[in-house]
Amino acid sequence: MTGQNTSKRITVSAVLPRPWERGTFAFVTAELFAESELSERAIAGYDRVKKELGGGDIQILKELLKRGVSHWVLNTERGHSVWRRNNRDFNIGDAAEWAGEEEFDAALRLAGIARLNVTTYSDKSDDAWDFDDALVTEEVEEIDS
Repeated sequence: MTGQNTSKRITVSAVLPRPWERGTFAFVTAELFAESELSERAIAGYDRVKKELGGGDIQILKELLKRGVSHWVLNTERGHSVWRRNNRDFNIGDAAEWAGEEEFDAALRLAGIARLNVTTYSDKSDDAWDFDDALVTEEVEEIDS
């Protein structure tokens, strides 16, 4: 998870593991509006939610997504229909599918999210790269042998 303030926007990134499928995860990047950049109609913003939650950027991003998606479901026919077709469930995979759709993106902007990008990575092979894998060659490992 990273948070970086660039001018009036905050860029937040998170890695979300997909435990049901070994070796897969979603990488989420969002550009959030700072409070001062939001219109009066906005239902949320980074600064406001940070004060409410007192949490870190990952909690703020999740809360802004929940507010944006909820606004889309409650205020658009398409959002409500998609939510019902998904058995009243909508997760980050669904958000990835709908990111870029005009009404969905407008609801996210109202919640304080200027841009959302979700990329899923998968490596299910037996030789998958693990966190603790050494990043030196055998030649280096032999130096102190």
